[in-house]
Amino acid sequence: MKKAAFALVIVVIALLVGCAGEPVTITLAAEDATLTSDGALTLEGDDAEGYNVGWWETITDEVSWDIDVESAGTYTVTINYACDPEFPGSTVVVSVGDQSVQGTIRDTSAWSSYITQELGEIELESGAQTVSIQASAVANRFVCNLRKIELTK
Repeated sequence: MKKAAFALVIVVIALLVGCAGEPVTITLAAEDATLTSDGALTLEGDDAEGYNVGWWETITDEVSWDIDVESAGTYTVTINYACDPEFPGSTVVVSVGDQSVQGTIRDTSAWSSYITQELGEIELESGAQTVSIQASAVANRFVCNLRKIELTK
C-alpha cells in the first residue's frame, strides 16, 4: 500500500509541475488592433505576407487592444517590429492600466526584416483591460512597422 500511495504522489507532483510549466502567451496582432491617429498610421499587408502597423510618425499615434486576461500574474512584454536603417532610435511605451515598460527601436536592416525585442515585465490582473503602445519620442520621422506584441507568463 505504501508503494501505491508513493507512486500516486509522484504522479500528482509530475502533473502539477507539467501544468505549472506551460507558458501562457497573449498575442496582440497588428490586424486585431485599434489605431488612433491624427496622421498616417495605418494597417499594411495581407494574409499571405502578414500585417503590420506602419506609417507611425507621431507621439499621439496609439495602437491598442482590448483583452480579457484569464490568468493573473507577471507577464514578459515583447514587441515584434521592423525598422529601416535610416530611422532607429524612437522610444516606445507599452502600457496596461498604470503600468508600463519601454524600449528603444533598433535598426533591423529593412522595413521587412522583423525582430523580437523584450521590453520588461508587467503584472496583469484577471479580467478585461486595454494594452496600448505609443511612441514617447520619435527620433527620425518614423517609429517602426509593428507586427505584434506578446505578453508571456
